[in-house]
Amino acid sequence: MTKDAIVVAILDHWNRQCPNEVAEAGPKEVQETAAATAELAELEMEVLMAEHLMNREMAWSEASRIFLAQKPVFED
Repeated sequence: MTKDAIVVAILDHWNRQCPNEVAEAGPKEVQETAAATAELAELEMEVLMAEHLMNREMAWSEASRIFLAQKPVFED
């Protein structure tokens, strides 16, 4: 999965789970937060692969579960 695809998946999830927060934050803040979240998810995936000898698909599934379970925090 490419970084752009990860960002799109995060944005899609947030738009479904917390549309009011997304609308209030504005597109630039939402995009920046999604990009930062994608970077964290990729790092978490690398850690999971190293620590638990998971393959990439298993690690991404676990990392995405962790990060999508959290509500986004948009800074003003």
